[in-house]
Amino acid sequence: MAGANETVDDSETEDTDAKPGKKKLLKIVAAGALCLIIAAAVFFYMKDDITLFVEGELGEHGELIEGVEEELAVAPPPIFIKIGPMTVNLVSDDLGQHLLYTSLILKVDSEETQEIINTHMPEVDSRLLLLLSSKTGEELATMDGKTVLTEEILALLDEPFTKPQPTTKPQPTLGISAVLFSEFILQ
Repeated sequence: MAGANETVDDSETEDTDAKPGKKKLLKIVAAGALCLIIAAAVFFYMKDDITLFVEGELGEHGELIEGVEEELAVAPPPIFIKIGPMTVNLVSDDLGQHLLYTSLILKVDSEETQEIINTHMPEVDSRLLLLLSSKTGEELATMDGKTVLTEEILALLDEPFTKPQPTTKPQPTLGISAVLFSEFILQ
């Protein structure tokens, strides 16, 4: 009988060792399920607010924004203005002559900017020719040189075409968002 008691004691020990492991696993599963239930409840409770916030109809502090549908309208297509082609003599240190043949495209933000540039196109051409003719071939041969040139063109065209008079309103700031090269040949 002592042998039988020993086997019973061994099985009881195995059951008590197995129970704490199962209890831990059960607690972890229960905690995970509880977290999922809470997350689902929060989502279903706030689903409408989240949708409004993602769609932009709910402000930063939870207030409903009126007229958002009008703001979400499709953006108008970009407006491009082609300038050129132009052939320009470049500054040269040696006795050789260097030429630049180029065409530009300006990407503008509004029809008002397009109208101002088209109205003052002779002055735009003159400004560009003076800027381009002050460059060397070495400056314009690199990608960095072309990037600097586009920045200089943007700054050049940002200057008003007309001087403000006391009786007229000043020229609005031009919305030129990009200078694009459609042709660029250095010789």
